[in-house]
Amino acid sequence: MTDIAQFLDEGNIFLINQDYEAAEIRFSSAIEVIEKNRAKNDGSPICTTQLFRAFSHRSAARLFTSSKITDALTDARSAINILEEIDHSKVETDLTPGEGAMAHARSGMSLYKLEKYTDAKDSFSSAVKIGNGGSFVNWSDWILRCEKMLKNTPEPPKKSPDPVQQSSTTVPPPTNVVSSGSSQTRSQPICPKYQYYQSDTFLTIQILQPNVQADDLNVDISLDKLTVQLKKDSVEFTVICGTLFSAVDVSKCKVKVTDEKVLIKLKKKHKHEWHELFGSGANDEDKKDGKQEVEADTKKKAPEEIPKIDTESSVSRPYASHRDWNAIERNLKEDEANEKPQGDEALNKLFKEIYGKGDEETRRAMIKSYQTSGGTVLSTNWNEVAKKDYEEERECPKGMEWKNWEGKKLPQKD
Repeated sequence: MTDIAQFLDEGNIFLINQDYEAAEIRFSSAIEVIEKNRAKNDGSPICTTQLFRAFSHRSAARLFTSSKITDALTDARSAINILEEIDHSKVETDLTPGEGAMAHARSGMSLYKLEKYTDAKDSFSSAVKIGNGGSFVNWSDWILRCEKMLKNTPEPPKKSPDPVQQSSTTVPPPTNVVSSGSSQTRSQPICPKYQYYQSDTFLTIQILQPNVQADDLNVDISLDKLTVQLKKDSVEFTVICGTLFSAVDVSKCKVKVTDEKVLIKLKKKHKHEWHELFGSGANDEDKKDGKQEVEADTKKKAPEEIPKIDTESSVSRPYASHRDWNAIERNLKEDEANEKPQGDEALNKLFKEIYGKGDEETRRAMIKSYQTSGGTVLSTNWNEVAKKDYEEERECPKGMEWKNWEGKKLPQKD
């Protein structure tokens, strides 16, 4: 059972970090082990709970892979079936109502992406009935989206009833008749459709148009505006144009063209759900930050004047170039010295400066203390380090322990 819990925990971590392929592998491994355990000990409440979570969470991982939406739907329905088979009057589980609602919601999301809006609406309605269990997502919004798509999506034409059988004297329509000029006119191309789905950090738009050439696509992304123009059969369409629901981080937005569709991945500036694709846009603070970023980028992109040698007053040089390479080197060193690193980079720079400017004993102390302590101690006091044996008196930060390469625990100082 420990392996199952480990697979589920690792899968959840990969899911949070948006490594969906690795998450799917972990949940699949958990399902395989659980199925074997259920065959030996059928009806175990722990196995049933873990199997439900493995299917439900694998459905979430597969939802973000366009080629696995059908598999995501199958997993969500498997989780729902497991939930419905549990007799809660006889079996106690730690499953919350929110987990059941989430399984129905994942089924709804899969159906929504498959453009089965009626079934998707039913799934989201089931999620609303169960209750979100404290989740920040309001599944009622998804019901409204399904209703909106059902209004905008034309119903398929109804088949006309079979015509009454005519008498044998009826003349069949002639073949190979040359059609008139009006019927030969090609029908006008239709603007491509698009759909979108989201997480807390990203909103992904799918433009459902296959085999799009790079020259036929123009995507303009700014702080809170998006414009997508696409040329189809020599006709240019504005597929998307408007003010986004909230601000995005333009530098981290991506556009990817596949054989089946065009994917536009927008990185949200703030972690929250967008109720719609379009809205009021960025707030005043985001707009102010956006202007500062643009000004900073402009300054960075401004070309610096390359120092040159005064050919009249300078001594002749063996190179044809008139650039002052000594001045260029000095400028580079000044820029490097003026850089202000942050986080771990700043700490590493500090250690490098201490080591570089220190005397021989300081360097020896730093090397011995760091290497013999397994990276847990870094001291510059040689008088202390010279007398101490870090390999015998092992110490490590609270909550950690010493182990060798084979994983065997080693004695350490309390």
